[in-house]
Amino acid sequence: MKKYLLLSFFMLLSIRLFAAESTPEIIQNIMEQIAENKEDEEFDFSSLQDDLQQFAEHPVNLNHTTKEELEQLYLLSDIQIENLLYYLYRYAPMYSIYELQLIEGFDNQSIQNILPFVDVHPEKHQNNFNLPRLLKYGKQSVYLQSRYTIEQKEGYKHIDKDILAEHPNKKYWGEPFYGMLKYSFQSKNRLIFGFTAEKDEGEPFWNKHHKGFDFYSAHLQLNDLGIFKRIIIGDYKACFGYGLVMNNNFSMGKSSYVLNVLPNSRGLNKTSSANETSFFRGAATSVRISKFQFSVLYSNKKIDASISTDQVFTSLKTDGLHRIQSEWEKRKTVTQQIIGGNIEFACRRFKTGITFTGVLFNRQWQPEPAPYNLYYFRGKEQYSSSIDYQYNWRRIRIFGETALSFNKSMATLNGLSINPSSRITFLLLQRFYSKEYQ
Repeated sequence: MKKYLLLSFFMLLSIRLFAAESTPEIIQNIMEQIAENKEDEEFDFSSLQDDLQQFAEHPVNLNHTTKEELEQLYLLSDIQIENLLYYLYRYAPMYSIYELQLIEGFDNQSIQNILPFVDVHPEKHQNNFNLPRLLKYGKQSVYLQSRYTIEQKEGYKHIDKDILAEHPNKKYWGEPFYGMLKYSFQSKNRLIFGFTAEKDEGEPFWNKHHKGFDFYSAHLQLNDLGIFKRIIIGDYKACFGYGLVMNNNFSMGKSSYVLNVLPNSRGLNKTSSANETSFFRGAATSVRISKFQFSVLYSNKKIDASISTDQVFTSLKTDGLHRIQSEWEKRKTVTQQIIGGNIEFACRRFKTGITFTGVLFNRQWQPEPAPYNLYYFRGKEQYSSSIDYQYNWRRIRIFGETALSFNKSMATLNGLSINPSSRITFLLLQRFYSKEYQ
């Protein structure tokens, strides 16, 4: 009875509080808050924006959610997720999203941030995977983006043929506009597929140098198919443990979300980002059996690199730009294969996991010696593994990960989080990376 009286009171107070901003404005504000300390860092926000937009179109049903699904929101700390799941364990079902105000650790700002991406309704999770029904009731969306700079850049100006023959990198090969096309289909978070096509400014779209977009990406993801928690074919991302061995997911880093400095272990997830570097291309799956979860992945893709005269690659090109001759000469010159996996055991208070990965190139990686790369990996194969842990007891959380690379060098990360009240959290973080760790 006490719960319902409090709920009625908070609902009356919250009508004005949470109706001020639209969903696009909230997404934009979140992006600005995260970006405020990242001016000098190379950073790709497209993955975060895509995920937030996906959750805005398909809100999380809090009455039938999981820890993994809540972690994909990026906006909640581990403590908030644990408190939310504990509240659901004790008082489920929730009858209104405004019950979030009754959960310890949820202040007005954090509730406003997640409000467009969550919902409460009685629909139960369907165990059967009915493909015709999923295709019939799925939601499709098409996203088009184009950008053109009015001021003419130096690379688009006319250059005499004689000068261009002597200096071929003075002029861009392509047109002065940016273009991106995205298509996505999602049905009840069980069936997801889509594709992305993009060209950057200065890259050729339709001329003698190249036909079509410069970058293509596609994905197919199936969730909760029997014992298979997730199956992905195409382009995807992976994060296990606390990112010492495997993490190409979005991470908060330095931002106003000071307690989300570490990547949550989000496992496998599709990607529709136009980032041409930070993703896997191949197939991956996660299988859940009782308290264990087994994940395996394989990736095979071409990457951009500088090739020397003796056919080794000396540097990687990660900006994804192919506008001039020298950039096209580095395009897709090296084949990179990645094999990896994770074994996780989780119970109510304790979780541990083992992660392993191997990277194989078709050429020797031999960066030119310099003080900053003295301890870089060199060769064709690179392997590493780690063990991570997490223990929760009341308002205390202990966590960490220790990794070992193929050259027997170590990296470790450990932390302690204490939440004495809903408005106070202490976070202690210890990190050590051996200079030889690869």
